[in-house]
Amino acid sequence: MKFSVIVPAHNAEAYINRLLQTIRVQSFTDYELIVVCDNCDDFTESIAKHYQAKIVCVDYGSDGLSRDKGLEIATGDWILFADDDDWFVHEFCFQQIADATEGNASEVIAFGYLCKDKGYISPSYDTIFVPGKAHVWSNCWKRSAIRGAKFGDAVFCSDTYFVRDMKQRVNSYSVLDMPIYYYNFKRPGSQTDRLMRGEIRQSPVAR
Repeated sequence: MKFSVIVPAHNAEAYINRLLQTIRVQSFTDYELIVVCDNCDDFTESIAKHYQAKIVCVDYGSDGLSRDKGLEIATGDWILFADDDDWFVHEFCFQQIADATEGNASEVIAFGYLCKDKGYISPSYDTIFVPGKAHVWSNCWKRSAIRGAKFGDAVFCSDTYFVRDMKQRVNSYSVLDMPIYYYNFKRPGSQTDRLMRGEIRQSPVAR
């Protein structure tokens, strides 16, 4: 298996279909889709079943622990993460990433993404390892390099814990400077939106 695509989801029936549809239409099909349904009481699980996802139901209240659970059962050589309200920008994304891994000794490949209201963000060292700029979904991680790195029980900004651990494990990285992912920044009701409105607090390590 080339890729494991891990999606933490919580009551995402209104938007996860778009993400899963962009995965279904990928021209490169050597992947497994893992959806971790965290305390879902809507139709998220049913939608994920429609897309033949491997489904794990948990009651964590934490996207970090949900991502960790996905890593526990992942079998792919490389790990891709996706948030339930984002999506991949076209049907050749997985093929482009797969091509970038061929003959590549890097343990992480950073790719470009489109951010609502901000435009195109180029991949760089910062988008892999720098808190506040790094997002796990804008990188493809070699599973053998993860070696026990964890997101932990953070409710928000669990990326920071993971990339902090991975910075100590990764010896080499490369970049794929083309748009692969769409970040639905500040979707109404999202964690980022709630953070900026003061409804939740950021994880201490991310400050």
